Amino acid sequence: MNLSPDDFRDNTFRSPSHGRLLILIAVIMVAVPLIVIGWLSTVTDARAGLVSCHGTIRVNGQMLTSGQIVTRRDLARSDESNSIGIIDALGKFQLSTDGRPGAPVGHHRVRVVPDSKTGGVEIPEDYQSLENTMLAIDVQPESRFNIFTLSITTDD
Repeated sequence: MNLSPDDFRDNTFRSPSHGRLLILIAVIMVAVPLIVIGWLSTVTDARAGLVSCHGTIRVNGQMLTSGQIVTRRDLARSDESNSIGIIDALGKFQLSTDGRPGAPVGHHRVRVVPDSKTGGVEIPEDYQSLENTMLAIDVQPESRFNIFTLSITTDD
């Protein structure tokens, strides 16, 4: 069997290692874009969706032990719901929006809604209105940054 140099070159391009390399390149060219697209869609959903937020609230240095807080994004659409957090006996709250945990990313004004169990703690009228409140939070895309301490100081 006589092989010419041209036959030898053709056989090197058909070697098994060359075929594996082409398959590896093809897999990389398909897999990498799919991974990047998946990651980008996750980042977009987190920014458009709700992010976990919790915190505490104090009045004159003491925990407010009942009531609720209501937040609204400054740039909220007219059909966008407020976020609400029920204040527990330890002064803690966790925000939820439309029954789902979390709040949308952005700057929020915070209003305090007292109830009959506040133990005589008076919440100034300004803090009970979203238009006049001086309380605000900035909800970040990462929940680890959304731990808030709200403080209300009243003049005695």
